[in-house]
Amino acid sequence: MTRCVFVLSKILSQENRARLAPVVERELRVTEERRQLRQMTQTLQEVENKNRAIIAGSREAIGYCQEGMHIDANKTYLEMFGYDDLSEIEGVPVLNLIEKSDHPRFKDYLRKASSQNPADPQEFLSVKKDGSHFHAELAISSIILNGENCTQFLVTDISKRKAVENRLKYLNQHDPLTGLFNRHHFTQEL
Repeated sequence: MTRCVFVLSKILSQENRARLAPVVERELRVTEERRQLRQMTQTLQEVENKNRAIIAGSREAIGYCQEGMHIDANKTYLEMFGYDDLSEIEGVPVLNLIEKSDHPRFKDYLRKASSQNPADPQEFLSVKKDGSHFHAELAISSIILNGENCTQFLVTDISKRKAVENRLKYLNQHDPLTGLFNRHHFTQEL
C-alpha cells in the first residue's frame, strides 16, 4: 500500500498531492467498512441458521400465518394437526384448524393479539386434518417475517390435562363407591 502511495505521489503534481491523503483515507475507511459488512453478514447468516434449527427441532408446535393463511410451520405443528408435509398446509386458513363453535372467540383473540403483544394464551377446541378434535392452548404474537407482518402461533396440546381436570372434577362431585353425587355436591345444588 505504501509503495502505491509513493508511486502515485511521484506521478501526481505538487498541487494534487494535497488531495491524495483524504482519498487514501477514504479508501481505507471504505475497505474497513466492507470487511465489517462481510463479517456482520456472516454473523447474521449464522444467527438465521441457528434460529431455523431451533424452530425446526422444537417440541413446541410453531406455525406462521399471513392474512389468515398458513405460510410456514415446523414439523411438530404439522404432526399435531395431522399433516405430512408443509405443502399440504400452506394456504390453508387458520380457522380450518379451530372448531366452528370457537370461531367467534378465536377471531376476537386474533384482534386483541394484533393490538397487544404478546397476547395471553387461550384454550380452543382444535380440529385435525382427519376431522378429529383436541384441546389446544394457543399463544400468538405479531412478528415481521420476510419484511411483512405475520402472526406466529405456538400451540400446545392440552388434551391430557383436560382429561385429568375432568376426572378430578368428577371425583370431587361423585362418591367413589356408588358413583352418585356426593353429599358436598348435593348440598351445593340445593
